[in-house]
Amino acid sequence: MKLEKLINIYFEDLSENDRLIWKYIKNNIEKCNSLSAEELANECNVSRATILRFAKKLSLNSFADLKLYIKMYHQELESKNNINLDLICDNFHKVIEDFKKKDLSNVCEKIYNADRIFIFGTGNAQKSEAHELKRIFLTIGKCFYELFDIGEVYLLSETFTNKDLMFIISLSGETESALNIAKKMKVIDIPTISLTRLKDNSLAKLCDENLYVGTTFAKGINNLNYETTTLFYILLEILFIKYMNYQEGK
Repeated sequence: MKLEKLINIYFEDLSENDRLIWKYIKNNIEKCNSLSAEELANECNVSRATILRFAKKLSLNSFADLKLYIKMYHQELESKNNINLDLICDNFHKVIEDFKKKDLSNVCEKIYNADRIFIFGTGNAQKSEAHELKRIFLTIGKCFYELFDIGEVYLLSETFTNKDLMFIISLSGETESALNIAKKMKVIDIPTISLTRLKDNSLAKLCDENLYVGTTFAKGINNLNYETTTLFYILLEILFIKYMNYQEGK
């Protein structure tokens, strides 16, 4: 499991000092790659014990485990500047294996129990993913309603009940409209599922269930970056297959 995903999972358990440690690591990842526990503590103006507690809160056994995750996170960031086809394909295989093993029963249960399911996407790529999610579930008679305007969501929210379900798709997990909708759903007690890039993000912290995709960046012509999105569609198909198995079990 990647460092940013651990931060997302255990974010609510982190103290103010823990969050400052994470912020320092994130902003100084190359430097942290070579720091000892004492040195990291000095850089963050905390005690060595606080650093060790931070690691424990992330379900890690020791500072050595934290260093390993920091190293992997650093390598991941480095790879974005030197990408190749083999690395992209290797990432596809790894993420698919992770998807196969991931327990999606809570997500399937929410879909199964929902009277109505809405999807909000924040951009063109997200709208395509929302459309694909709607398409594949229609084949078994499960209807998803696509919403792409925040005003439309707010208008419909007057009819929402806790038997409804809201999917929110945002690549970064930081889009203002997505965050506003997640907050609105929380206030009116509507279950939510986020679909975002695998990284520390605000949307995942607001939603009840989270689906993550580890994307890969490729540097193209004129230093323009391309971010792979194929895995979003693979995740949706794996979710659909797991849902069919869940429904059959019911």
